[in-house]
Amino acid sequence: MKYKTILLFSVMALVLAASAFAVGNAYATTGCFNDTNGHWAETFICWMKDNGITGGYPDGGYHPNSSVTRAEMAVFMRALRTTGDTYINAGPSNWVPNGAGTHYVTYYTNVVYLRHTGAGSVWFNAMPSIPSSILNAKMYFKGVKVCYDATHGASISNIEVRHFGSSGSILNEVTSTTTRTDSTCVTLNFTSAISLWGGEWGSVAVLVNFPSAAEYVYIRGVTFIISPSAEPAVLGPVNGLRPDVEVPAVISSGSENP
Repeated sequence: MKYKTILLFSVMALVLAASAFAVGNAYATTGCFNDTNGHWAETFICWMKDNGITGGYPDGGYHPNSSVTRAEMAVFMRALRTTGDTYINAGPSNWVPNGAGTHYVTYYTNVVYLRHTGAGSVWFNAMPSIPSSILNAKMYFKGVKVCYDATHGASISNIEVRHFGSSGSILNEVTSTTTRTDSTCVTLNFTSAISLWGGEWGSVAVLVNFPSAAEYVYIRGVTFIISPSAEPAVLGPVNGLRPDVEVPAVISSGSENP
């Protein structure tokens, strides 16, 4: 019994630690429950509600000073594992010219410059490592956020986000053909996210139009968006087959958000 008690308190500490880490500098949602205003743990309790980890009691309260049963802790832990998006940042060194040619990249501390030795339209891409599992939960690849600056003469005419299977086939794709000469961030989401299996990867590619060698585009940041599920992780397809994807290529228009 003593061992079980220690184990229960250890799990509770893990949940609170995870809550504290995720809250960061966020402010508390005031009035999230009728009995938590002014409580020392209000920020963390409200974060748990905002992220779907707890719903409180039917009377509208959280009962912050009540004991937690093993059953309630099981609900918390399941929700903590399967709630919210995870963001994987692709640093400047992930960007490379797509194929052979006269285009190249120049790396700086916080950005990557996309350059060309002359005029023309060429592709650049980034393919960072994306985890297919976190805490043994299967992850779904939802989309990519790209932050860029195309105000220096060169423009972006195409952005492609792809989810590749272990054999190299395209499982999911979203494309934006908007001509971009501004400096902002854009998020491209697949119409329907597909789970990541072992041996699969994602990529983002941009088509840059250079009037001459003097112009350039620079990328400030790229974030791959994945989401956990209640399903267990999968090591990889068996004999190249994925039973949850019936069509080898699921091409979609997806959605675009600033």
